[in-house]
Amino acid sequence: MGRKIVLSLYHCMATGLPYADGAAFGYDPAADDAPSLPRQLPLDEEQIVLARGRLAAPGITVTATARTFEVSTQTIYRHVLGRHRTR
Repeated sequence: MGRKIVLSLYHCMATGLPYADGAAFGYDPAADDAPSLPRQLPLDEEQIVLARGRLAAPGITVTATARTFEVSTQTIYRHVLGRHRTR
């Protein structure tokens, strides 16, 4: 499978066409039986509530909260606070 991916990416680079799983692995992505991976959220609802409560405490930072839940600070900004982090 690794060889197939490398050859597909090489083909994309050589032709300038975008990568498509369906073309690389021979299936129709629009078909009902097309393979897909379920999207898993980094934090469940209970963890989001706990993180919001933790952030409400004085002196607790986003970085400390992210370390507590073993996720990135971007995850805390996006899923707990509902905003994208600005740099």
